[in-house]
Amino acid sequence: RILRVSPQGDWSVVAEYDGEPNGLALRHDGTLLIADYKNGVLSLDPATGVVSPFLTRRNSERFKGPNDLVVARNGDVYFTDQGQTGLHDPTGRVYRLRPDGR
Repeated sequence: RILRVSPQGDWSVVAEYDGEPNGLALRHDGTLLIADYKNGVLSLDPATGVVSPFLTRRNSERFKGPNDLVVARNGDVYFTDQGQTGLHDPTGRVYRLRPDGR
């Protein structure tokens, strides 16, 4: 679930879906990006609560488990994809997705 908390401390459910959200970032158009461990990077329209795929694969490879993300001033999206990697399996990555899709 993705929750909204008002300045007064009231909370409400914005979206509920089958996933494992780990991080959120606000895009310049007002939508939110979700780093979702299970589903990749998703897009959320906070006005409607609609969650849709944004980036679920790189080429033909699924992600290990996106965790954190940030949107830069120029619109580039940076996110980590480490899954269960660590010193025992150093294959986690940091990705950058440019606004033009590269």
